Amino acid sequence: MELKNENIICISDRDWENIYMNPAVELLSEIAKNNNVLYIDRQHTIKDIFLRIFKNKGCFNICRVLGVCKRIRCIETRNAAKLNILSPYPSIPFNWLKYVGKIYRAILRFNAFLLKKNIRKAIRKLKINDPIIINSWNPFVGIFLYGKFNAKLEVYFCWDEMRLAPYYKPFVGVIEDEYVKKVDAVISTSKAIAENRKLLSKNNFVVENAADFNLFNKSYKLKSNQEQKPKVVGYIGSIDYRFDSELVKYLIQNSPDIKFLIVGRNENQEAINMLSRFSNVEIHPSQVPEKLPEFAAKMDIGIIPFRRLEVIRNMYPMKINEYLSAGLPVIMTKFANLPEFDDIVFSTNKADVFLERIREEVKNDSKQKQIQRIDFAKNNSWEKRAEKFAKILSDLLKKAK
Repeated sequence: MELKNENIICISDRDWENIYMNPAVELLSEIAKNNNVLYIDRQHTIKDIFLRIFKNKGCFNICRVLGVCKRIRCIETRNAAKLNILSPYPSIPFNWLKYVGKIYRAILRFNAFLLKKNIRKAIRKLKINDPIIINSWNPFVGIFLYGKFNAKLEVYFCWDEMRLAPYYKPFVGVIEDEYVKKVDAVISTSKAIAENRKLLSKNNFVVENAADFNLFNKSYKLKSNQEQKPKVVGYIGSIDYRFDSELVKYLIQNSPDIKFLIVGRNENQEAINMLSRFSNVEIHPSQVPEKLPEFAAKMDIGIIPFRRLEVIRNMYPMKINEYLSAGLPVIMTKFANLPEFDDIVFSTNKADVFLERIREEVKNDSKQKQIQRIDFAKNNSWEKRAEKFAKILSDLLKKAK
């Protein structure tokens, strides 16, 4: 890895310890092997705290957020790297406002002020000098923290299309655009996301999502050499607005000889209730990443049954490479433009063709094809992506001198 012995501060919109894979977490786990990393957890709101206390919603450590426990902790990652994590002060909610006005900006400015105090204390305690700032999908504080930490480089890591995200209002694009114009570079997780920002930043790069290859490849090793009966079609991911429950219902109804295994977060109880009625369906809640290979080992095919939505047209889903790392054939809908997978993954928006392909893969899959998929996935590991990400940062530093 070209980048070595640098101080890196990542200001994120997601907690490090999260049940869902986070691109920033996966990349920094690798980069931390050769660099000093401070990761800033999500700045949870006062509303989040009340929901956590009174309704048990959310999975963050409330003691850390409230400062009852130490805010800074040192952890060891799955790949034996060490880094520090900061749990910041709570913030004021802002997403309830209907436009970017004076009140909206005043709240963001105050939240950034609180976060700046946290980070400066951490910088003094950890003796961090001249850091590289990576802002991971949090322009809301980024616009007010830019230039505050004597950084040698400030980069925006954009891993999703913010203005299309259903939990943010479309007008948040105004804030993001302002921040993109300030930073030294933008690194996006898809070519489509990068394309939308090329006029706002002269330094525009792409580092696609990947998979924890070693983790998901375990499922290939766990799989028995004996042929499974019945065959299992699997889906690992959220049952949410993207999930095409009608397509999955069609597949299940027309495949009584095939078992369907669904593992993931439930955000659509109606869909869960509908699919649960079928005897050839098994549904499990969200699992920590370390448990997922056990489920993937039971699967013969991995599917991505997403609806065609504007909000995900720029998406590069991690689960493609996760399935491939397990040696599984992948069948998905054409929800995004992903030409790099044309030769290894089958995609269609026709339910009958989708089902036909499932039957074909069930019948004709082979060890040779499985090894081919695994070899493809090796080149899409987080280790490879982190090398690319680190080289971009290293090249930017050389330019800045």
